[in-house]
Amino acid sequence: MTLFVDVFHGAIPGYQIVPLTPVDEDRIQEFLVECEDYQFIESGRFVQPGDANAFLFDLPPGKTLDDKFIFAIEKKSQIVALLDLMRGYKDKNSWWIGLLLISPSMRGKGLGRMIVDYLVKNLSAIGVHQIQLAVLEENTAGYAFWQKMGFQQIEIIHGRRHGLKIHNLLVMTRNLN
Repeated sequence: MTLFVDVFHGAIPGYQIVPLTPVDEDRIQEFLVECEDYQFIESGRFVQPGDANAFLFDLPPGKTLDDKFIFAIEKKSQIVALLDLMRGYKDKNSWWIGLLLISPSMRGKGLGRMIVDYLVKNLSAIGVHQIQLAVLEENTAGYAFWQKMGFQQIEIIHGRRHGLKIHNLLVMTRNLN
């Protein structure tokens, strides 16, 4: 099993990087409620009991919890961003960002760029070739952010259900050194 500290080193200036575990479920749930605007875009409903549990334990086919890295970016012991990463998905030399969720009060202040820079630095150092993710087609602000971060769209997945809504997912990739 690869531990968080085996992969991620260094810091994001002014913030703490905190690996999350099931004991953090209540804190995660509170943060998801704070970011309910995204939940509504994604699923057409507000945050429900158990959404933090799903965040902690949902996996794509063929992956295990040993492949999943979840952490918070905190400021003064308060979560300001959540990140869900999957090692070796969709291929062994790629990592997948399942979710990068930033507090509404912190959006547009450069935190997202600092998080992506931190990821790129750490994943490049362990030989990862690319980072991939999927953006909801209607999340135009998210799409624009990922483009600014050097990600390019490579695929569209049509008709994926999330809660009450059906989305097109824009798959994006960024090659690393």
